[in-house]
Amino acid sequence: MTNCPLNAIIISKIKKQEASDKMAFVRTVKTTSKTGQSYEYVRVVESIWDKGKRKHKVITHLGNIETLRKDIKQIVNGLLQRVGEKPLVFADDARNTANMEYGASYIASFILEKLGLEELVKAMLRKKKVELDYGNWIKMMVVNKLSDQKSKLGIFEWLSGIWWPNHGFDERVLETPNEIGEEEKGKIRKKEVMKFYRGLDYLLEMKEEIENHLYWKFRDLFSMEVDLVFYDLTSSYFEGRGSEGFAKLGYSRDHEPGKPQVVIGLILCNGLPIGHEVL
Repeated sequence: MTNCPLNAIIISKIKKQEASDKMAFVRTVKTTSKTGQSYEYVRVVESIWDKGKRKHKVITHLGNIETLRKDIKQIVNGLLQRVGEKPLVFADDARNTANMEYGASYIASFILEKLGLEELVKAMLRKKKVELDYGNWIKMMVVNKLSDQKSKLGIFEWLSGIWWPNHGFDERVLETPNEIGEEEKGKIRKKEVMKFYRGLDYLLEMKEEIENHLYWKFRDLFSMEVDLVFYDLTSSYFEGRGSEGFAKLGYSRDHEPGKPQVVIGLILCNGLPIGHEVL
């Protein structure tokens, strides 16, 4: 397009107008031949004042609109290139190769910021002299629970379709098995998933500070008066082995009396959670 004669003609003619403050624009003109055939032509014109009247002065003729239609994109980008501008990408030429969801992380980040939770967690981690970005991974688990609950390993699949810059993992955890192999990908994910589990350990250590912070934040935001609170209990039982040390046999709300379980208690005020315990 740099050697296109039409571009050269248009540029040379428009440059002659640069000394003035007049604005050029595109205009179409329809004509009818003697045979009754209609034609539409494109011109670049400008508005000028002549003896107190506004007139249109033709800068250049671009030709028949039907002829231009198939070349207009090249002409426009050729003109832009001539004047040192970047070419345009037209909507019908664009190709969408990947969709990344960002709504869930955006909304969750907004809520966490308003509640002051993100900064609180980061501050407590700094106090513990934690160097890795566990605050980011804790937030990631929270967003996943709010939007599309997955297991800790399953979060990696979820993350591959989420806009989350600086996720802090080995980049290979988000690659497809075809790129690195299923076995290699599994090994990397089993190593990286420990960041989630260690983040949960830190979160448990910060439980009382977080709940205390939320209690006062709710009082400020919602003018909450704690004159009456409610509690609710539920239980969750375990299949197989691995629950030794914290799960026990007891009354089962799930009608599974032979399986170890934990009891979860939630305290609410005006429908807002202000504390919980796992018993």
